[in-house]
Amino acid sequence: MVSLWYPTAARDGRRAPYVTPEESALLLKGSGVKELEKMPPDGLSRTRTNALAGAEPAGRRHSLPLVVMSPGFTLPRSSLTSLAEDLASRGYVVASVDHTYENFATTFPDGRVTTCAACENVNADGFGQKVIRNRALDISFVLDQLTGPDPTWKGAGLIDPARIAMAGQSIGGAAAPETMPGGGAGSW
Repeated sequence: MVSLWYPTAARDGRRAPYVTPEESALLLKGSGVKELEKMPPDGLSRTRTNALAGAEPAGRRHSLPLVVMSPGFTLPRSSLTSLAEDLASRGYVVASVDHTYENFATTFPDGRVTTCAACENVNADGFGQKVIRNRALDISFVLDQLTGPDPTWKGAGLIDPARIAMAGQSIGGAAAPETMPGGGAGSW
């Protein structure tokens, strides 16, 4: 799953939700923080972002840089919302990726919710490297969907394919060099 933030001229509309009620419950439970587990299960889903859901993108063809973001292990793409909103307000398109089965909850448009299957393997040999490689594949797929010959987002033509960056938190940041052309830490 990917959330997109981008510049828009729209000023009115429905605010985009932070997370779904089911995601909220699973994130609070999975956090392991007793104080958070005391919150109402849907507490995080009551939070609204500053973004407008489904707003028309604004910009000229190939004028907007793209930043792809990858959250830390077990964290959802929504954990990077404030950074994504700030970047979008400054003229960037931001694609924040949920790495399916690596966080406590991902809700798909059809209502299906996946949980952290990878959490069962955190002590396996080479686990971190496998996560990094899988994230690089996820990000490469997202980039193809946004900048390839048949993009899936109606605003994809606004993206400048020569100005793409990746950022992340924790293992999401560690996946950035693996994702860059040429791969590996030496590719910067």
